[in-house]
Amino acid sequence: MEESRLGVIDSLSAGLNLVAERLWIIAIPVLLDLWYWRGPRLSIAPLFKSIEGTIAGAATGSIPDASINISGLIEVLDALAQQYNLFSLLSASLLGVPSLMANGNSGTVSPIEVQSGLAVVGLAAILMLAGLAIGCVYLTLIAQGVQNQPLDPRALLNQAGALWLRVIALGLLIFFFAVALIVPFSFLIGLLTLVSTEVASFLMGILYMSIIWLWIYLYFVVYAIILNRVGPIRAIWNSANVVARNFWSALGLVILIVVLTRGLALVWQRIGALHPIGMVIGIAGHAFIGSGLAAASLLFYKDRYNRWMQQTAYRAMSSD
Repeated sequence: MEESRLGVIDSLSAGLNLVAERLWIIAIPVLLDLWYWRGPRLSIAPLFKSIEGTIAGAATGSIPDASINISGLIEVLDALAQQYNLFSLLSASLLGVPSLMANGNSGTVSPIEVQSGLAVVGLAAILMLAGLAIGCVYLTLIAQGVQNQPLDPRALLNQAGALWLRVIALGLLIFFFAVALIVPFSFLIGLLTLVSTEVASFLMGILYMSIIWLWIYLYFVVYAIILNRVGPIRAIWNSANVVARNFWSALGLVILIVVLTRGLALVWQRIGALHPIGMVIGIAGHAFIGSGLAAASLLFYKDRYNRWMQQTAYRAMSSD
């Protein structure tokens, strides 16, 4: 008799229990959020100010309505200049590292301002690579628990290093695919806008829906890389197959994770706004729940992938 599948709620429960048994998993997201909260902010405000000056100069002598729109754009850029922290790139969203403070106006020390655009590009590249490395260590810690492995620092570093290289390859693959898709599509949308804005809007809607659909099918790619120890191409194939064979349960898991992540983040932020102790509680709570959700995704993928392999093997034996 076939064993019952690991359901969505069972996955969430098992993921939270796993993190509760291995609390050291949350150390990385907690330390990152404490750095964002109490550490210096790496500000690119001078670069934003330079962009604002260029836009304002280009708006001189323009028609009044355009000036109003540009004023609104300058206000948005000014708000970004005051809030954005380049250090937030250390929280690798591609790997699902939870962070409550990465996008907030945090940092209690005087900001470190980066003056040149070239320095911003260089620092951004370094921080993204470092963030991916941190995220790979974090995700490997969770994967060790999912695979019932003991905490082994040497194995942790070896697995995280291999994952880091494969995730970089995945990121480059996604980047080149996005450029190959978006550039011609944007050109087409621009031409259609001259003919019919309705048709252009309709095609934009199709593009957005296609991106969401693609994101759902590729949701488990990183988990496939770490659990199956395969490259990005094979991981894409595995993720798409797991979702296709378990579409509604996979979709339910993804929706539930998004809702819980966004909803509870608001709760933790409200708690943090009351008192500094509340902020510490919020950071720890967000790290715990976020890590539990990542563990749930890994457990769900592992269960459904193993069942797919068992079914494939059974069919092969039956055909002999």
